[in-house]
Amino acid sequence: MKDLDELKKNGVDILVCNRPDNESPEQPRFENIAAAAKHMGITPINISFKPDNQTEQDVIAFEKILNSNKKVHAFCRTGNRSITLWAAASVRTGSCPNQILKITK
Repeated sequence: MKDLDELKKNGVDILVCNRPDNESPEQPRFENIAAAAKHMGITPINISFKPDNQTEQDVIAFEKILNSNKKVHAFCRTGNRSITLWAAASVRTGSCPNQILKITK
């Protein structure tokens, strides 16, 4: 949760959690992260899903967040789910898949 200070300093407005609770015992629960984020003026949003279990609703929800014109930071345990969700939402908004592949390498 100490990372929230750095996110706030960098102007993050929305924090998106893509990691389900209880995925790993050392990781804090979303409700604890959300409370700390709210206290710092960051809006917490939970779009959690297990690996390879992303839904179209997850992508649509994330696309709406990206279109909010606010600074967004998404996270999961390794970053793979967050980047996959970002890529899927970006394709929905018309980004070129080849360009997305270049960005994610």
